[in-house]
Amino acid sequence: MGGATAARHTTRAETEKAARAGQVVPARDWLRGQVQYAAAGAREPAVFLDRLRVAGVVVRERRDPDGRLSGYTVGRREPAGETVLFGGGKLAADLSLPQLVARWQAAAVPRRGPSRRWRGWRCGSRRAPPPRRPPNRSAWPPTQQKRRGRGGGGRRGGGGGVGGGESADQG
Repeated sequence: MGGATAARHTTRAETEKAARAGQVVPARDWLRGQVQYAAAGAREPAVFLDRLRVAGVVVRERRDPDGRLSGYTVGRREPAGETVLFGGGKLAADLSLPQLVARWQAAAVPRRGPSRRWRGWRCGSRRAPPPRRPPNRSAWPPTQQKRRGRGGGGRRGGGGGVGGGESADQG
């Protein structure tokens, strides 16, 4: 048995209803995108629900008898009238409120910061690291060594004079 985190498919009725209303995207797909976007930018339920409301999504909160938030439903305002609401878990299993809260809590675990050496350098309490030296080109194969000489010829001709290859005195 696989995980039940896949998004639910849009039904044919929802697709046809969207087409009749002149909408390009069915309500379920549009809402899934809005909820995913809001969840990605939030770290707690209050911010998440506010981001949905700002995006124009109809949001209804579900609360348990103690008054704690236990879930949510979302809907898109339809031009014809009634708004069809979907629970977060009906859009995709990973969009249910308990799943989102678990994701936010896992992301809130502090990660290791920069090393002590790096922090000290950034704060000025230690000296800056030495500048990088250029690579030792003499260790490279001859074809990759930088050639010197006039006229770009190097040892292979192309330029007379000092360092230009063959000596003019030979002969």
